[in-house]
Amino acid sequence: MKHTSKLRYEHLFFDLDDTLWDFSHNISITLEELYLEFGYQSDDKPFSYFLKTYKEINKIRWKEYQAKLITKEQLNVVRFYDTFSHLQIGNMQESKLFGELFLKRVPFKTALVPGAFEILEHFKERIGIHIITNGFSELQYIKLRESGLDKYIDTVTVSEHTGWQKPHKAIFEYAFNQAPGANPQNSLMIGDDFEADIIGGLNVGMDTAFLNPQNQIFLHKPTYNLSSLNELISIVQ
Repeated sequence: MKHTSKLRYEHLFFDLDDTLWDFSHNISITLEELYLEFGYQSDDKPFSYFLKTYKEINKIRWKEYQAKLITKEQLNVVRFYDTFSHLQIGNMQESKLFGELFLKRVPFKTALVPGAFEILEHFKERIGIHIITNGFSELQYIKLRESGLDKYIDTVTVSEHTGWQKPHKAIFEYAFNQAPGANPQNSLMIGDDFEADIIGGLNVGMDTAFLNPQNQIFLHKPTYNLSSLNELISIVQ
């Protein structure tokens, strides 16, 4: 049983990627492993150039996936094929294999955002702790298990299960239904993506905590602006 009477919130809803699980680091080291294994590294095409190109292309293709213009399977092929084509490396078959190996390896990487374990350890058994994440179900659950985050989490809501992605209200409502007693008034949404996490939380009436170490400024303001996860302790106490 959770003991919540002395805390400001009864439930914490965390984004996963780049809020608890260090997405940026984990994808970079996975991509670099593969880039070297495939023998693509060269003086004129260093990994840094590949990574920059991939991130730009993936951002565009991911938005198409979110808008349901392409399928998950198409996304996993075209983002690497487009990157390979831009750099003039490999071929269609190699880009497909590269993408398959990427998805197999990346969820087993275990780097976490600084303070992730500490903040979860601090609040475990005292408050409801939940995940609400956009992403592929099979990858998100592996990430939670392999990193050791799963033992702190009460419920997990993945966009692929619900049919809705953050910031849509429906995914937040689904998450509340998964978490007994949770509602917008007694819950806090914590995330690093302003549109998905903060706008999404605000739209459903939640208080929001924006993990924002770069101190980005947006038109709408979150309830709290965090430079690190550890600042949650003073907010929630």
